[in-house]
Amino acid sequence: MYVKWLMCDRHACGFIRGEALAREVNKRFAPKHRVDVTSTVSLSDLYRTQVVVFQRFHQPDIFAWLRDCARNGARTVYDLDDDFFNVPEGYEPVLFYNKPKVRKVIEKFLQSVDLVTVSTAPLAREVAKHTERPVHVVGNALELKAWSKPPRRSPREVVVGWMASGSHVLDAPLVQGALERLLDAHPCVKVVTVGLVDQKVMPNLKRFKGRVDHLPWIPIHQLPHIMSTFDIGISPLQNNPFNDSKSGIKALQYWASQSAVVVSRSPAYGLVEDGVDGFLVDTPDEWFERLDRLVKDSALRESMGLEGRKKLVRQYDFKNCVLDWLSVFERVLN
Repeated sequence: MYVKWLMCDRHACGFIRGEALAREVNKRFAPKHRVDVTSTVSLSDLYRTQVVVFQRFHQPDIFAWLRDCARNGARTVYDLDDDFFNVPEGYEPVLFYNKPKVRKVIEKFLQSVDLVTVSTAPLAREVAKHTERPVHVVGNALELKAWSKPPRRSPREVVVGWMASGSHVLDAPLVQGALERLLDAHPCVKVVTVGLVDQKVMPNLKRFKGRVDHLPWIPIHQLPHIMSTFDIGISPLQNNPFNDSKSGIKALQYWASQSAVVVSRSPAYGLVEDGVDGFLVDTPDEWFERLDRLVKDSALRESMGLEGRKKLVRQYDFKNCVLDWLSVFERVLN
């Protein structure tokens, strides 16, 4: 089976779902199965190609590629890992998916491919409203071998880290007050954000000079090094349909670094067992209370991080999930 995976962009989702798949399949199953990842396609690329996966595409000219696939006998799959039908106002940079022209392309594309894949069950239910094609859930997993470096942490400080893309800007108010209280209560605490949540988004943290770092968005292959410094990883999520369709990928990344996890109680984080491999929280006071408890109790941080890492190895290492993808490709061929 020869699969061509087309990434709409070269950001994290393309690597988590496409690049990791290609590396694992080509290493373990070639030459019987092969996956190639690219961002463009030509007729010569379709030679002997049996399945073409279009990830997150929304450009009108993509329909010409669909026609080329049909003429060459290739089956087509549309892969989505965000709910573009329920984007709240202000959720940059995904707000452009609310534009009528963009929405029309996505809906037409959903009706034109042979099969649709998504990352979560809530997302599958929403996508199914917009297509008569089969919709299959293939959950996100982590390429654990890329996160194999042991954590390097300072005994003199406790680092609270947050990986935050543009869609999380509106989630910052949920946790800003708790982080401010935490920094006031514990001189050993340092806060590190990676991505688009900066001092403009959380201005109350400006006064903690030298104890709050806002790092820019970084390539995904650099994440293991940065996140290995996190003692505690957080992920606040507003309660809305867009966030409910998200996957728990951030918890997986924190667990890979054996960090304790504190996240919003949300369908996205149903994989977290409260009090065992992380904390699930609802209110600003709960955010502070759980973080405060973890800062004070290093043994609890270590045990939660270890339990999370064990769960990741058992259930969410990509090498154990690759067969799910191959099964979907076999279904679309048959």
